[in-house]
Amino acid sequence: MRAVLAVTLGVVSGFAQAGELACDNGIVQATAENADTAAAICAASDAALAQLGRCDLPMPKAPLSIVTQEDLGDNCVGLFHCGESLIEILPPEKLSEKRSELGLFQALSDERLFESVIQHEIAHAVYDRTPCPIDTCIASSEYFAYVVQIMALTDPERDAVLADLDETVQIGRDVINPFVLFMAPDRFALLSWQHISQRGDRCAYLRQVVDGSIVFDREHP
Repeated sequence: MRAVLAVTLGVVSGFAQAGELACDNGIVQATAENADTAAAICAASDAALAQLGRCDLPMPKAPLSIVTQEDLGDNCVGLFHCGESLIEILPPEKLSEKRSELGLFQALSDERLFESVIQHEIAHAVYDRTPCPIDTCIASSEYFAYVVQIMALTDPERDAVLADLDETVQIGRDVINPFVLFMAPDRFALLSWQHISQRGDRCAYLRQVVDGSIVFDREHP
């Protein structure tokens, strides 16, 4: 999750050493600078997997490693490595320091911000298994990740994130494209949510996106 776009403790098992554990969900392996942050990763991944389950969406391939890194470069707070089942994310304190760069999501609490970024990246891990008919399906992947991320928010959190959304505008598939994504990521996230909200059953539509039936990306000459 690029920034041009916490922590809940859960019951976990499988400590290998301080800051490294296998989450009870059987999918995520957490590695962090301390045991509390590793436990927070497991709690966030539990919430992410539960959200996927509520929509009857696929689970990411196990094992999925989530590792904290002190620095991910400019404008980056979380990163899924395609084909590697690896997510890197800033630790909660570093993520909080970048709050002013987080656009739509900066109003979330530290705990919920950390969880939200993990949910976004886990959604990318799910979409990584989706067949792409062209060289890259980055707009489709980000659409899926942003919608899953926003869906997982509470109603008050979602209201804050979507404060600038104009619900009167009808959104066609053509505006969900890499150009908007790279030039205005926050706008892309808003348009993605508005688009899927106009499709009726969000979960059913997401299932079509993740099975490859719906692709927003297209070949360019």
